Amino acid sequence: MGKAKKDIAANRKPLGIIELGTGKKEIFPTNDFFLNYLFNKPAHWEALRLMVNIIVEAYKSITPITQIRTIDGDMQVETQYNYFTGKKDASTSQDFRIAADKNLTYVEVQNKARSVPPIENRAIEYFGFSLAHNRGKDVTQMWILAEDVDSLLNGKTFANYILGDEETGARYPLNNNLMFVSLRRLEVKRRNTEAGELAAFLLGKNISPRHEAVKKVIEMFGEGFNTFRDDKEAREKMTILEEREDIGIEKGLEIAQMHQQGYSAEEIANAVELSVEKVKALLSSFLD
Repeated sequence: MGKAKKDIAANRKPLGIIELGTGKKEIFPTNDFFLNYLFNKPAHWEALRLMVNIIVEAYKSITPITQIRTIDGDMQVETQYNYFTGKKDASTSQDFRIAADKNLTYVEVQNKARSVPPIENRAIEYFGFSLAHNRGKDVTQMWILAEDVDSLLNGKTFANYILGDEETGARYPLNNNLMFVSLRRLEVKRRNTEAGELAAFLLGKNISPRHEAVKKVIEMFGEGFNTFRDDKEAREKMTILEEREDIGIEKGLEIAQMHQQGYSAEEIANAVELSVEKVKALLSSFLD
C-alpha cells in the first residue's frame, strides 16, 4: 500500500466501535456487514433512498439526457442480512434490492477495487440477474466504489453503461442502467455539493455537512450503528468472520455471496485460493 492510501486510511473516521468476541472493532460507513444490517430495517430505508437519489441527481447534472431516474414513492428493500445470519435464503445476490413504483434498483457498495470474482465479471453477472427479474420495471444497477476500478470508470467520476445497437446507437427497448460511481472523485470534484458531502461521509471523512439530505443520512447511520452495537446476534455473526483472520471479513462475505449464487465449495475454493476444507468450515459456522 502506497503512502497516499495509508494517509487516507489514517484519516478515516469510524461511526463508532463495537465489542466483538475477538476484541474491539471500528465500524466505518461502508462496512458490508453493517450496511446489510442497517438497511434490513425499514426505519432506515430512507437513508438508502437519499443516497441513491443524491448520486443520480449528481449524474444528471452532467448528463441531463439520461434514462436513469430517482427512486420515488413507496419502496421495498431487500438485503442479504437474513442470509448472512442463516435465517433464510436471500432473494438477491447483491447488497440491496430496491423495488419502487417504476424502478427496480440494485445497489452494491464495494470497498476494494480487487475482488473475487473481479468486479467486471460480477457486475455483468448481477446485471443479467437484475434484467431477468425486472418485472416490467426500469432497471438500474449501481456500484458505489470506495476504490476506483479504472477499467470501468475510464478516469471519470461516473460511468453508466446501457444496452444499445452498435450500428445505429438505438437503445434496447428496456430501460436499463449499469452505473459505476467513484466516491473518491465525487468527494474531490464536488466537495461542497450534496453528492460531495455524501461521498466524503461514506469514505469516512470528518465533515460538517451543510445539506439537509446528507445530515439526514448521517443521522440515520448513527441511529443504526447504536442499534447494531447492542445487537448480540449481529456481533456474534461478525465475530465468526473476524475469528478467521486468515480469511478476513471481506473475503468471508464474498464466499457467502458465491455460495448463495449456487457455486460449489470446490468452485469457491478455486476462485478465492483457499482450501475446500476452509471454505466448507466457514460456510458451516457462518450460515448455521
